[in-house]
Amino acid sequence: MNKPIRDQGQFVFPELCDPRVPNRHRGEKITCRTCHALIPDHLVSCPACAERKSKTLLLEQQKLFLPAIMAGGKRITLTHVAEEARWHMALPSVPAYTFCGISTKPGWKRRRTLYAELSYFRICARCQRAFDDLVKEIPQAEEA
Repeated sequence: MNKPIRDQGQFVFPELCDPRVPNRHRGEKITCRTCHALIPDHLVSCPACAERKSKTLLLEQQKLFLPAIMAGGKRITLTHVAEEARWHMALPSVPAYTFCGISTKPGWKRRRTLYAELSYFRICARCQRAFDDLVKEIPQAEEA
């Protein structure tokens, strides 16, 4: 096994060093491989890409609940602020967030309704679009 060498006050194992990867100890900047944005020194991954991936995976997780919602066995939670006229559809697995990506507050009004009764409410267009896109993907997942 190789002995670690001392490089600017840090122990570095030569077998772990990749010459293609920037060395933060030498002041080199790291960029995201996906979006090519600079990654801050205190983070290990690109915050924008990490947030985008987590939102995508969170919406994918909702597909587990959609068959029960469509069949009428599970109710959808609608939420809105008093000043806003449109209702937002809360995620079934994490009701603190909506399908359009905003986080709900404890003081927001909430209402639980069946899927068949959604047409009676003025739903946020982005929530409705995200919900409809997930509903369209469900039959494809069941056929495969």
